[in-house]
Amino acid sequence: MVWRNCVVAPITEELVFRACMVPLLLCGGFKIYNIIFLSPVFFSLAHLNHLFELHQQGRNFTRSLLIVGVQLGYTVIFGWYAVFLFTRTGNIVSPIVAHIFCNIMGLPVFSSPQKRGVASVAFLAGSLSFFWLLFPATSPKLYNSRIDQCSCWHGYCRWS
Repeated sequence: MVWRNCVVAPITEELVFRACMVPLLLCGGFKIYNIIFLSPVFFSLAHLNHLFELHQQGRNFTRSLLIVGVQLGYTVIFGWYAVFLFTRTGNIVSPIVAHIFCNIMGLPVFSSPQKRGVASVAFLAGSLSFFWLLFPATSPKLYNSRIDQCSCWHGYCRWS
C-alpha cells in the first residue's frame, strides 16, 4: 500500500494529469490560468474511488462522503500547485517529487494539545516560507527550462 500511495500513484497521476493533460489543453487554446485552476478538478475527481473503498470497509456513507469531500478539496489545492510547478519549471520531475512528498507527509495534525502550539508555529512558518519562495524557487531559469522552444507553450507560459 505504501509503494502504491507514495511511488506508483504520484508518478502515474502526474504523467496523466500534468505531462499529458496540460500540454493538450495549452495546444487546445486554453489560457494558462484556466488550466491551473480547472484541470485539477479532473485530478480531484479521479480520487472518487476512495468513496467506494471506504464503503467496502463498512464505513458509514455520510462519514465516507465527508472524508472524501475533504480529500477532493485538498487534491484540488495540490493540483493547482502541481500544474503551477509543471508549467513554471517546464519539467514533470518537480510535480512528481512534490506529489511524493505530499503523500508521505499527509495533512498536518493539530489534535495533540501538547504539540498544538509548536505545530501551529511550524505550520505558519512553513506556509509563509512557501509563499515567499514560490516564484523565486520555481523560476524557469533555475531548471534550464526550454518552454520557449515548445510551439504549444510558446507565448502561454510567460510569468513576468
